[in-house]
Amino acid sequence: MKGQISALTVMFQPPLASNALVRTFVQGVMRIAPPVHSPLAPWDLNLVLSVPQDSPFEPLHELPLLSLSQKVAFLVAITSVGRVSELAALQVAVSGLILDKIVKETNPNIVLELGTYCGYSTVRIARLLKPGIRLLTVEFNPAYAAVAKQIIEFAGFKDKVQILEGNTHDIIPQLKKKYEVDTLDFVFVDHWKEKYLPDIQLLEKCRLLRKGSVILADNVICPGAPDFLKYVRTCGHYDCTNYPSFLEYMNEKDALEKAVFRG
Repeated sequence: MKGQISALTVMFQPPLASNALVRTFVQGVMRIAPPVHSPLAPWDLNLVLSVPQDSPFEPLHELPLLSLSQKVAFLVAITSVGRVSELAALQVAVSGLILDKIVKETNPNIVLELGTYCGYSTVRIARLLKPGIRLLTVEFNPAYAAVAKQIIEFAGFKDKVQILEGNTHDIIPQLKKKYEVDTLDFVFVDHWKEKYLPDIQLLEKCRLLRKGSVILADNVICPGAPDFLKYVRTCGHYDCTNYPSFLEYMNEKDALEKAVFRG
């Protein structure tokens, strides 16, 4: 963790190690017993999460690029210290663990993510992919894409992940010719909820789905994507499974929907 703080200091300046907020965060993380100890000590969640949940790291829509980068870097730093399985202790990781499970089961050769945001789910997926596997991730907001680029490089997945900046409506039709995608094995959908349905239908129209292609959509209950759920469950083209979850950092119930294309 000290090495990671040093690396972040180089990236973001001024020295993070002297920042009071960072010191509080690190103190919480350091209460975790080293991975070699058994049984492992529990996370001190209140202390660890108190920093990224308060000012200057909230509210997200008002954050300067520096604070947004630091907040996401904290999450990546946690996942990179060899204790990824312990993220089950975090409500935010309930959906992450479901994502892990389905990526492992699918064992994809080509992956598309709709909605990079700041790269957290991108890194989670990338770390599970075999060498040589491609992960294309689409982000409309250039500021978020810039942060995600830093996070992905910091996590060591620069050669595995390609960020495509722009609108999914424009990028999806280009996947075959411009990005040499035949069909997709796994699609993770986590962008604007009103775009879930039109983008899935666009993937169908562009013949980017094959028999067995897996679509996993997050936050289908809160804030919700009812038209998407109705379509995949009733159109006859998909076999669907619902995975209950929780909204990030909250006790509000949510879910992910897995839809396997029948061809």
